[in-house]
Order: sequence, then C-alpha cells, then structure tokens
Amino acid sequence: MKKFIKGCLIAALVFVILGICILAGAVAAGGMEQVAELVRDGSLSIHYSPNDWDDDFWEETAEDDIWEEAVEGMEEPEVDSTELLQQLGQEEKLSRTVLAQEPERIRKLELSLLGGAVCIKPSQDNTISIAYDDQYALRCKKDGETLRIEEATERHHIGSYNKRVIYLYIPQNQYFEQVECKLGGGVMEIQKLTAQSAEFKLGAGMLTVKNLGCVKAEAKIGAGSMYLENAEVEEGEFKIGAGELEYQGSIGKKLETVCDLGSAVFELDGQETDFDYEIGVAAGEISVGSHSYSGLNEKTKVDNKAGRRMELECSMGSIEVSFE
Repeated sequence: MKKFIKGCLIAALVFVILGICILAGAVAAGGMEQVAELVRDGSLSIHYSPNDWDDDFWEETAEDDIWEEAVEGMEEPEVDSTELLQQLGQEEKLSRTVLAQEPERIRKLELSLLGGAVCIKPSQDNTISIAYDDQYALRCKKDGETLRIEEATERHHIGSYNKRVIYLYIPQNQYFEQVECKLGGGVMEIQKLTAQSAEFKLGAGMLTVKNLGCVKAEAKIGAGSMYLENAEVEEGEFKIGAGELEYQGSIGKKLETVCDLGSAVFELDGQETDFDYEIGVAAGEISVGSHSYSGLNEKTKVDNKAGRRMELECSMGSIEVSFE
C-alpha cells in the first residue's frame, strides 16, 4: 500500500512539472499577453459577484481545487501596493466622504472587493472616511454597529480594477470587535489594524498588513501573496493554496497552518522551545528552528511542556518557522 501511495505521489509530481513546462511555453509564446489584450479591450470578461463569496465557497475550494475559481484570469501585480497607488492617482486629488462621525460605535468592519489598489491608513481626525475615483463605484453602508464596503455592481471586467484607487481612513486608536476582509485581486495595504478577530480571504493579488494586533487572526490565501509585518496575534489560523504567506511578529498561544502547494514563512519572537508541535508532511517540507521534516506522510509530535501550541501541515509546499 505504501508503495502504491508513493507511486501516485511521484506521478502527481511529474504531472505538476509537466504542467509548469507547458505554462512556461505558453507564456514564452505570448499567450498571456494575448489574454491581457482581450481583457483590456473588453472582449474577454469574467463575471464575479460578491454574493458568491460565502463561507461554503471558500471552504470547498480550499480543500478541493485551491481556489482556482477565485483567481482565474487575474494578473499578479509587478509592483508593490505603494508604487501602484502612486501610479493610479494622487491622494489629495480625491474627495473624501465621511462614513462614521462616531467611529467608536462601529464594532464590525466588512470589506468585499474584487480588485483595485486599496490603502487603509490612519485618519487625521476622529472619523471613518473614504476616498476613491468614482469611475467604478462602491457601496458603503452603515448598518447599526457594522460598516460594509463592497462592490456596487455584480459584473465587471477584470482589467477595470487595475484602474481605480481606494483610500479608507480609520482613527489611529480604532478598535473593532470583528473585521472581515475579502480581496479578489489587485493590491491592498493596511497600515494599522487592531481587532478582537480578523479574517482575511485573498484570491489573487497582494495583501500587506502592518501593525496587526488581534486575539485571533484567520487567513485563506488562494494564489496571492500576503505579508503580515509587526503582528501581535494570540491565535493564528492560516490556509495557503498555491500562494504565499510571510508573517513577522509574535504568536501568543496557538499557530495552525495548512499549506497545499504554496509556501509559508514565519519569523517569530522567542525561541523554538516556547511551543509544543504537531507536524504532518505529505510530500513537502517543514522546517522549525534547527529541525527539518520531509518525506512521505511523516507525522511528528514534539512536547516541550510549553503550553503554547503549533500545528503545521504541508502537502507539496513548504513551511518555514524561525525564531529571533
């Protein structure tokens, strides 16, 4: 039975390599440029609806097809979020709209965007406000203690999102009980975020969160890239399909990470013996401090009597944890 499983995994790896070679040949032949041209002139469009982004969709695709539906046809940006924001428009040229005069009454923030260049930054006054070019409108709605920002229409061309810029201004000391952030593509930079719980769902594109402080943080990444800098999280739960995650900061109690084909890199405060470990590797590789785990269906438990816990599971990707 073990020989059969090993043979299947080797065959799968061969097909993956073959697929990469075919893709490289298509790109070299100009296929991606032809697709991009069709998107730009409106001949090719992919229809998305924010209403399709329910929990069942993300849970099913996370396990079955690495969220191909969420990222199909979207291009990875070649610049970081700050550079793209500078290219798309000047901040001072955009007029602001106040969304909440009393931000302390807003307990929950929901963002559901299919793309664009988005920057969430501290406001200069004690209000929550937004500024964006109005070519592709948004729907901003305050419902009791919840503030929702989402797409105003349900059908768009992919290329349209590379042409808009959005700024959301939040008071420096704003505290949310719950934050839900869904980004289909493009780039988003959050300069500071403090919440009881924060949930991120990223299809493609790039999401950067600086100065994150929360009790529980969850992230599901399809084929995009997510960067967490100076993060202070008690419990972190991360699922990576074919994308990448980089985390720098601290974990107070528990870290749970599942990686399929992508990669996850953690630079944590403290030392290796601060955690107890449960590690599972199918055909990928996991390294924790000075120890490395790889092979077929390797499972390892390490009990350091620490009380803090780390659960790491890797299929064909890689997970790297270092301490400083």
